Amino acid sequence: MSSVHHHPLRWDGWLPSVLGLGAALATGLSATGWLALPVFVLLLLAVRAAVHHAETVAARVGEPFGTLVLALAVTIIEVALVASVMVTADPPKVTLVRDTIHAVVMLVVTGLTGLCIVLAALRHREPGFNADGATALLSVVGAMATLALILPNHVRAAPGGEFAPVQVATVAGLCLGLWVVFVLVQTVLHKAYFIPAEDQAALLNTAEAIEAVTGRPTPREAFLASGMLLLALAGVVLLAKTVAPAIGQSVAAAGLPPGVEGVVVAAIVLMPETATALRAALADRLQASLNLALGSAIATVGLSVPILVGVAAWLGQPLELGISPADTVLLVLAIVTGVLALSGRITNLLQGSVLLVIFAAWLLVVLVP
Repeated sequence: MSSVHHHPLRWDGWLPSVLGLGAALATGLSATGWLALPVFVLLLLAVRAAVHHAETVAARVGEPFGTLVLALAVTIIEVALVASVMVTADPPKVTLVRDTIHAVVMLVVTGLTGLCIVLAALRHREPGFNADGATALLSVVGAMATLALILPNHVRAAPGGEFAPVQVATVAGLCLGLWVVFVLVQTVLHKAYFIPAEDQAALLNTAEAIEAVTGRPTPREAFLASGMLLLALAGVVLLAKTVAPAIGQSVAAAGLPPGVEGVVVAAIVLMPETATALRAALADRLQASLNLALGSAIATVGLSVPILVGVAAWLGQPLELGISPADTVLLVLAIVTGVLALSGRITNLLQGSVLLVIFAAWLLVVLVP
């Protein structure tokens, strides 16, 4: 069966990575001033190419390994961006990990999920989905976000919003363990939770039906995509190192609060998933949108927190993970509202609009703390 994925050797699959590698090496891994703008554009294109190739490989190898491939690719992109800023920042940016993780959660739970619901409702009035899977996704996001972002403000072993070393190591391990359990549940134990009801019979009964729905790539396409994925990730890592200083400098030059830097990094990481999730929502595939959006948030927290905690320990940098009281209120409101919006079998315009209102309020707090 032919694949619905475009061929890995199309120009938009390899050219951004090749140009990105060349630009990173030509600038000596440091781009400032106006030179940073074209390099930044190449970074965005390389991120898009990397995620596309990861999705192609994931569609070929199937579950549970497909989910792992995509999650690892997205995590490498985020870690490359955040770690590059951490390494080059002087003085150290102790809140960058917190700001990025928090931005990913809020962008996904309120912004992306709300927009997917609104678009699906405008076109299909009352879009359906699998409530078992949707609430499971949100419960994992809520637990991870609470452990990593809210709990640090309520312990006494370290000052401010910091964990003591044993606490941060334990929380990082808990997030990683919860991600592993989630992958097991999503891909092996309870696959039906994450498949729309109308597709379950086809998807769970025959391999032919699976290929009919997913458009599984051929072995040759998957092999080529694997090579292009490695090339794209190499380009992302080097380009992240190249433009990392410029991101912080641009935020400061614009007179914006430091937390905006984390929002920019999170937006770059989520860019490819956002486009795919919105297309699925418009096609009345809201469950696919939720799987992609909320699954990205789970992978981001579950995998990035342990790695970035290790990077901070290696650099000897402190980490301030606790969010502000205003952010805490909005995060809790976002999780509760999301669970209520996705607790039934259908949703509507009002529920998506409520999430977007919370998203707008969060952006206000970010820009005007």
